[in-house]
Amino acid sequence: MSNLLFHNRLYNRYSLITVISIFAVLVLSWFFVSGLGEVLFMDYSAPDLGGRDHAEVRAEMLPIFLQQIMSWEVLLISSMAYIVSFLPLFLIFPTITFSKELKSYFVFGRHRFKSYSKSLLGSVVKHSFIAAFISMSAFILFYAIIGLFVTAQQDWMTMFGSFLPAGFYSSYPLLFFIFMFLTIYFVIAFIFASISCGVMMFVENAYYAIFGITVAYYINLHVAVYLDRLLSASFGRDIEFFWLGSTVIAFNTFRTTSQVFIPLIPLSLIAIAIVYFGIKKQTRKVSV
Repeated sequence: MSNLLFHNRLYNRYSLITVISIFAVLVLSWFFVSGLGEVLFMDYSAPDLGGRDHAEVRAEMLPIFLQQIMSWEVLLISSMAYIVSFLPLFLIFPTITFSKELKSYFVFGRHRFKSYSKSLLGSVVKHSFIAAFISMSAFILFYAIIGLFVTAQQDWMTMFGSFLPAGFYSSYPLLFFIFMFLTIYFVIAFIFASISCGVMMFVENAYYAIFGITVAYYINLHVAVYLDRLLSASFGRDIEFFWLGSTVIAFNTFRTTSQVFIPLIPLSLIAIAIVYFGIKKQTRKVSV
């Protein structure tokens, strides 16, 4: 039974939609924000380029433009440009299967569990891990493929991973970003997926939970920064405790590895509280 559950949680249309959506958004964002689409399809015979033959100028100028665009630095910043504003939407979509289990597996099989609450908690953890694994696999797959065509043009891009040996980023850019996605972004995905599972124990419609979490995250990006500024002014030093901005742009931040993880502390506490009270609610519900 456990193997069947794992298979259903991992291999389903929500997982497939998540992978395709992440990959598509990254491609479109990179294509348009980096200027790749413009240099590939621009009119090279335009007067501001000398009004010469299109094919001749394109053959001359395109390699120059591509050299500027085809770098890890441009790739990361441009491909992530669209997705960071609605990041949880892509990270928690696979948790819809948890909502379905709540209405089936945890209803019809409630008398077979040695401990209903522990089984429910285990399901939350497993769904959160699977959701994080699926979303991070999509990111890593994209950068592993496109990374074959780009190079690192700078010695460093972000302070995240600053404890790594000097020159590690410029020598192994793909490994650097795989490390980044398997650490900070995996943790972000796991926490948001846990929150999603917790909210689904209170909300019947899973899509309402996903929408609500995405809106709350969007508000945080625009409001929590002022709370951190207030704390910074009060304590007389730079504090970034609630704002998730530098955390979600870990690929391009001046924050160190430990500093990037700090805003996840209050978020983790929120996740623990929501899951705890959600399990309490569900346990009371099946005990009636």
